[in-house]
Amino acid sequence: MYQLKNSNEELIADITRDLMAETEMCQCDKCRLDVMALALNSLPPSYVVTYAGGLFANIDATNVQMQADAMSAVLKAIAVVSRSPHHDL
Repeated sequence: MYQLKNSNEELIADITRDLMAETEMCQCDKCRLDVMALALNSLPPSYVVTYAGGLFANIDATNVQMQADAMSAVLKAIAVVSRSPHHDL
């Protein structure tokens, strides 16, 4: 079965988990997903359609510039969400 996958999503999820654990911000699912959504929306989309979508994501995730851009996007998103969490809405 073919799948459509944003190859940045897994990378952003991993970075978000690691960086949020180092902060004092709320760790709820809503805040984590808000951080991920903001970070992903700030990066260019990188979609693949394939049986091996995970393989392509892992190859892309080794790109040093992509790692730096993703980390920067997550750090900015953490700052936004921690200032104004929406988990009570």
